[in-house]
Amino acid sequence: GIVMLDAKAEVLAINDQYRKLYGLPLEIKAGSSLEEILQHRVDSGLSTGDAAEHLAAVVARIAKRQPLSEEIILSDGRVINVRERLMDGGGWVAMHEDVTEQQRSRRILERTEQFLVTIIENIPEGIIAKDARNLRYVFVNRAAERMIGMSRAEIVGKTARELFAGEAADLIERRD
Repeated sequence: GIVMLDAKAEVLAINDQYRKLYGLPLEIKAGSSLEEILQHRVDSGLSTGDAAEHLAAVVARIAKRQPLSEEIILSDGRVINVRERLMDGGGWVAMHEDVTEQQRSRRILERTEQFLVTIIENIPEGIIAKDARNLRYVFVNRAAERMIGMSRAEIVGKTARELFAGEAADLIERRD
């Protein structure tokens, strides 16, 4: 969602996506004030605190030409990424994006990756992964370290030729 404000924090333009993010009524439109928007967020329970204090902080920050880029958490649990761009004349454009689902997906992916790493690290079979382009080792689990007799720090980033003598390196390269 996008909202454009002048130097006095009056709304110059507001799009439907911004309106939907915060459940703004149609009465809040160009000509309204940022204070009305902030007060609506407090009144609807999406934000806490005092709208006037928040407005004063925003106006002071913009007057100092300090744009914002942060994530805010609404009381309903949604996470909104806010990015501001200053305009000539003292106004600013604020882009608001609901990143709740992206963050949830990222957390799920991180947990899944950690789960897989735990499994791979603890299975008794040696697992070795190489970069197909240059045949350098990129991953070695604990069992493979024991099997090879070297630590992953010694193995990762190297090729079979850099780690093993003639015939052993030839055999590994042929299998690759």
